[in-house]
Amino acid sequence: MKRFLSLTALLLLAVASFAYDALVDGIYYNFSGSEATVTYKSPYYTGNKTAYTSAITIPETVTYNGKTYSVTSIRYRAFYNCTGLTSVTISEGVTTIGDNAFEGCSGLTSVTIPSSVTTIGWSAFNGCTGLTSVTIPSSVTTIGKDAFNGCSGLSKVIVSDIAKWCSVAFGNFVANPLCYAKNIYSDENTKITNLIIPDDATNISEYAFYKCTGLKSVTIPSSVKTIGQWSFTGCTGLKSVTISEGVTSIGLSAFSDCTGLTSVTIPSSVSYINRYAFNGCLGLTSVTISDGVTTIGDYAFEGCSGLTSVTIPSSVTSFDWRAFSGCSGLTSIDIPSSVTSIGWSAFNGCTGLTSVTISEGVTSIDNGAFYGCSGLTSITIPSSITNIGGEAFYGCTGLTSITLPSSVTSIGYDAFYGCKGLASITIPEGVTTIGDDAFYGTAWYDNQPDGLVYINNVLYTYKGTMPKNTSITIKEGTMCIGSYAFDDCTGLTNVTIPSSVTSIGENAFFGCTGLTSVTITEGVTSIVSSAFRNCTGFTSVTIPSSVTSIDNYAFYNCAGLTSVYSLNPTPQTIDYFTFYNTYSATLYVPVGSKEAYENAEYWKNFSNIVELAPSAIEEIERDSAEATAVGYYSPDGKVVTQPTKGINIIKMTDGTTRKIVK
Repeated sequence: MKRFLSLTALLLLAVASFAYDALVDGIYYNFSGSEATVTYKSPYYTGNKTAYTSAITIPETVTYNGKTYSVTSIRYRAFYNCTGLTSVTISEGVTTIGDNAFEGCSGLTSVTIPSSVTTIGWSAFNGCTGLTSVTIPSSVTTIGKDAFNGCSGLSKVIVSDIAKWCSVAFGNFVANPLCYAKNIYSDENTKITNLIIPDDATNISEYAFYKCTGLKSVTIPSSVKTIGQWSFTGCTGLKSVTISEGVTSIGLSAFSDCTGLTSVTIPSSVSYINRYAFNGCLGLTSVTISDGVTTIGDYAFEGCSGLTSVTIPSSVTSFDWRAFSGCSGLTSIDIPSSVTSIGWSAFNGCTGLTSVTISEGVTSIDNGAFYGCSGLTSITIPSSITNIGGEAFYGCTGLTSITLPSSVTSIGYDAFYGCKGLASITIPEGVTTIGDDAFYGTAWYDNQPDGLVYINNVLYTYKGTMPKNTSITIKEGTMCIGSYAFDDCTGLTNVTIPSSVTSIGENAFFGCTGLTSVTITEGVTSIVSSAFRNCTGFTSVTIPSSVTSIDNYAFYNCAGLTSVYSLNPTPQTIDYFTFYNTYSATLYVPVGSKEAYENAEYWKNFSNIVELAPSAIEEIERDSAEATAVGYYSPDGKVVTQPTKGINIIKMTDGTTRKIVK
């Protein structure tokens, strides 16, 4: 019983410590020293609902028990959920309106904030749907997150000092009452439509004019150095903006969704046009970018469908992701030599683009750079380009011919996919990598006969449906097997890869479930990701000593493997998934290297590691125990009189072949 009473006493003490100290003239206060804080009636916030009704005035001072206190703040949740409160006048002296102070006061229609207030807290007026106007004094420096969230009745924000307003730190976009009011006034009757930022302003803070749709023009002086993030986002009535020399930074989404904006000039003092800066400015027809800008950021002008012209100065060195994506009104673009790479999807969906000039100096056209530019009829690729990225010209149905310079070494996946008008393609000898479906759906590809499709020294793909029990010998001189070249060719049972091949592309034999034998000859240096993934019919594979790199998933789920021959005495770096579901196979390694493999990460997962005898011949495939040898061949198909050191192929009397290592 005593324990219960003690606990009750503690709880009552805790409640008392959070309750008000006094009720004076209908307002609840806490006192500390010579200062008073307006507080709530009850620590249980539901008890506040009827604490205040109609109009109240918070005084400068309050006297209690003969002592006078200065009222300096309104406490956290002081008027929380007081739905009967209609009007609040806050006298001079109060510096802080606390978090959630008036949250849920849906009946509040007016509030007077004095010039002594510097801070308006989080959610201070959240849900005050009855408020129609609010005056923010120049003393305010901070407005917390969600301060005016849900104030849907607001139609007017009165700001007497624009320079001070430009420096207010807003917690987020609904901290700014303009998000709902849409209109800014200099006094009760003067609406600002043509905004001139004063010369004493040095920056425009984040969200400063967010969704202020009543603005028609903005002039930003040279004194301003930074235009903050989201500062003019959603100002749909804005038709013109003047950015003076001296401004150095245009922030993230600064003018995004300003759909009425028709033209803009970026001064030379700006070096970086930030991400999303003018994203979604549908009415923008022309952009002048002055010499001095070096980077056009991600999505900077994305979706500016009305944009018909843009001048890129020689100071620009890069376009970032989707910089002009969706600018369907653009008809031509000149890319200067200062640009080193055309960024990912930089002009994606620019369907009106008919010609592109790329100057010498550009080295890379990145993934999706001109994706879906269906109006593009001609493009000149300069000799400085080394890489054509994946999907770079995907769906450019207007292209009829393309000539790639000798500098190009790599063509990415789907690079020209769906360019159905593309009938003429000139590809230089130096191209060593061609990605999956790089030319699929082009007139050029459609005109190729079924079977192996070679592009110079690259085995690009197998076209058509492969017959069952197909055996393929890749021609000598081939340097690369393209990505996905034989993926899901379930009819493939045997393939011989010549020593000229140095690279086997990603997923090259993915899902070739009928493949039982593959001869990889000395010369191949790398086997990349998923090259033989899901080749479940494999029983044996020999990895020559020339292979120095085996990527993840290379032999993933080759569940039929019983023998893996790794002829490099130094174990390659692999990961857990390189041979996933094959670790029950016997791993054969060169003499003297067993310990190295047993200690090598993931190689050691093989349950049985065996050293090859120096002169032993190990049969890797045994199709018939009774057949005898009738001929010997080197891995490249040349007849030899007897097995030589390394890999040999033996033709048997029953028509089968066996691979041996001597």
